[in-house]
Amino acid sequence: MKNDKEFDVKITLPAVGLGTWGGRSVDEVADAVLCALKLGYRHIDTAWIYTFAEEATGQALRKWLGARTHEDASASFSKEQADSSAETPSRKDLIIATKLWTTFMAPEHVLLGVEQSLARLGLSYLDLLYVHWPILKPFSGAETHPVDEIIQPRFATNIELADTWRLMEALVDQGKVRLLGLCNVTVAMIGEILAVARIKPAVVQVEMHPYLPQDDLVEFCARHGIAVVAYSPLGSPGSIFKDDTTPVLLRDPVVTAIAAKHAVEPAQILLSWSIQRGIKVIPKSTNPARLLTNLHPDVPLDADDLARLATLGIKHVRYFDPNKLFGVNLFQE
Repeated sequence: MKNDKEFDVKITLPAVGLGTWGGRSVDEVADAVLCALKLGYRHIDTAWIYTFAEEATGQALRKWLGARTHEDASASFSKEQADSSAETPSRKDLIIATKLWTTFMAPEHVLLGVEQSLARLGLSYLDLLYVHWPILKPFSGAETHPVDEIIQPRFATNIELADTWRLMEALVDQGKVRLLGLCNVTVAMIGEILAVARIKPAVVQVEMHPYLPQDDLVEFCARHGIAVVAYSPLGSPGSIFKDDTTPVLLRDPVVTAIAAKHAVEPAQILLSWSIQRGIKVIPKSTNPARLLTNLHPDVPLDADDLARLATLGIKHVRYFDPNKLFGVNLFQE
């Protein structure tokens, strides 16, 4: 019989976190993360596959925590820590999230993938570990993947996502991970994990913006007490898959008109749209001024604004299409 264990640590995700995908160098990403931490960001989102982002995040954490890093960042998590607070920078004030890449999905490789991430970050536990994509690929043994290895259509047919999840649950039991999550999934995929999970997903992260509002998924997660995090909430201006025909969300006439009405930037409209729906956002920026405005979008959208933005969903634009990334029609679109 399934044991419906609820992990005894509760995490409240801030409305705005920092995404780290797409940086051009370790120093650029490290500087952005450090700046974000100083501004008040407490949720940093990264991934094993984001080239040097985990390493850069680790560098920023060491600088921000200063001399306390080794005794604080390397300390094991306990519930007592979660219930305490500190006036000085402290590891327990942060939510550090990373993602298990597709080549570490076999049960015998889950721990290796997580240990590599922990080593790069300089941490002994993760606050949140996601399955990056529910696509299972053979283990290559490599610590990095060139682009041609990422996109080549080789898949492991002998691995089930439920088996991966059980190993991730074991990492929670061992204190290496606090909470678990799923990325790039459908309602049906979430349901399949809920049916077998001993520790249910605490968070689901998907691409989400007015061109891709994912209303059914948002409603499903709300019913099951699962937080939703939106990546690419601004429409991913830096997407590697865009071309001259790709709609630019930040320039959409509806978005720019609402921004003009409120005398703010289009990005603030898009972030406020997500937040008013109860969605957490993780926009990426390396610009200090943009980091600050992203952290506090604070635009009270009225019913007319929301109705106009709702009309954009018919465009159904997915900036990160698994058909292009993996050659897989994951979402059956």
